[in-house]
Amino acid sequence: MRLPKTGTHVRVLWQDICGFINVPMREAKIANVWTEGKLVKADKEFLVIATSEYIDDEPAESKLGDYTAIPIGACKSVTKIR
Repeated sequence: MRLPKTGTHVRVLWQDICGFINVPMREAKIANVWTEGKLVKADKEFLVIATSEYIDDEPAESKLGDYTAIPIGACKSVTKIR
């Protein structure tokens, strides 16, 4: 999968793992999810999407914020938001 550059605003369509306890097996399924934000990290294992960050002079890897880490294998698509 070809990814946009780090720092780009993206929409990620991905599939999440769900746990089901004491339910019929036919109800067990994955959840389809979308996440939008700034692509702040991408490597061969996972993406990190920032949905908000504090504005300060901290280095990128030390910034406080709200982040979602998504395994590459769970991603269905990653598209640039214009």
